[in-house]
Amino acid sequence: MVEVNYDFGRDEGHVVLSANCSASWLSIQRLLLFLGLLCFTIAISFSWFGFWPILPFAGFEIGALAVAFYVVSRRQQYVEILEFTPSEVLLSSGRHHRQTQLSFSRAWSYFQVEKAPRQASDVFLCCHQEKVALGVFLNKVDKAKLVSTLKEITVSFQQ
Repeated sequence: MVEVNYDFGRDEGHVVLSANCSASWLSIQRLLLFLGLLCFTIAISFSWFGFWPILPFAGFEIGALAVAFYVVSRRQQYVEILEFTPSEVLLSSGRHHRQTQLSFSRAWSYFQVEKAPRQASDVFLCCHQEKVALGVFLNKVDKAKLVSTLKEITVSFQQ
């Protein structure tokens, strides 16, 4: 998802890049609870008829599903923030708070778009010898929106 808050008059603002989340962590927990109850109800009914070895496999199945959901949900929380000031471009990234922050001179920085066939374009923030990928987690539509937003911002700065 690309959220833009930019003031073209003052040439300041920020662009927030985040992954599309189809479900919140609370809804995932509810789904896990429902699937766990369903799985253990079936496993207990099988063990009632003497097929008790199914119980550990049912627990392992729900545990593996919970770990997979947790890993995917954690990756979906990653956010990148591009902050524009008249003198610099700041790139902050992290999950719940800033984990990394890079600062580039606005006069020397530029954006580079590398188009790839049949997939989303790659967008880079470049300054001197540094090249940092932006929004690697974005889908094709969001990357196109990011490219058009960055074009608007850089054109307004060059005028």
